[in-house]
Amino acid sequence: IMTNSTFPSAFYHSLGVVSLLELLIGTPLNFLCVWYFLSRKSARSGVNVLFMAISSVDLLMCSIMLVTVLYAFSPNPNSSAGPFASKAVCNVWGVAWHTGAGLSIFLVAVLAITRWRCMVYPLKKIRRGVLPGLTLGYTIVQIFKATMNFWYEGGKQYYFNNVVMGCTVNMINTTHIRVVDKAVYFSLYICEILVPAVPIVGFSL
Repeated sequence: IMTNSTFPSAFYHSLGVVSLLELLIGTPLNFLCVWYFLSRKSARSGVNVLFMAISSVDLLMCSIMLVTVLYAFSPNPNSSAGPFASKAVCNVWGVAWHTGAGLSIFLVAVLAITRWRCMVYPLKKIRRGVLPGLTLGYTIVQIFKATMNFWYEGGKQYYFNNVVMGCTVNMINTTHIRVVDKAVYFSLYICEILVPAVPIVGFSL
């Protein structure tokens, strides 16, 4: 554990119950959603791809809650990282969580902008390939951001933080990474807010 924070057992158990509900309810429901959108005749349409992407990301986020639940109900979560003690588990969980979180924000923003565009320009069709292209492109960006810490000499591993009940990594304060690379890494976080503006321009053309 990389922090000295301690919390009462009730805190961990409460978050464990919430995570368990997310795992047991969110995982099967999102799986059904992915299956539904895949089975539709219009599976390759832009809007269908967008909904399928949102469901897939939610499925990923709900399924990795299994590790969080195991940790929350471990004998002594204040002094033991439980399943997060494994470097492999921590790294996989960290990449999945950081990739999924960024994608979730982006895809919901694109969905909202798509709705706005349909109301403002009801007779204009969204160009074919715009939504799938945005989804694929931003997925690549998020994977790059989530794995960037591994690519440097003596790469940084994800570490467990019991405050967030998960694994994280700090690239901004890493000394052996060039300033320009830190700027790129930080800019990718800013993109989660700014990039959804791209469809506004694209849809309006």
